[in-house]
Amino acid sequence: MFNPSAVTLGELGSFIRDLSIFTGLVILGWKGRSWVQPIIDVFSEAKDFFPEARKHMIVMETSMDALLNNHLSHLKNDEPETKIEL
Repeated sequence: MFNPSAVTLGELGSFIRDLSIFTGLVILGWKGRSWVQPIIDVFSEAKDFFPEARKHMIVMETSMDALLNNHLSHLKNDEPETKIEL
């Protein structure tokens, strides 16, 4: 059983030192998490970028296909033919 009257100043100083080291490590870990979190966020945003970019490229390819097959052929037919003589 714990007897407070038997604790020496050396043991008390050692306990306070150990407690302060433990508290410092906990605080450092807590602060370190906030220092590392922006780096983790950059990687997670970069990971989410590629599926979104792929989806964007599919939409752009589909739209470009519609432009090339439908609209440009009509414009080409309406355009008068010009002859270039040299």
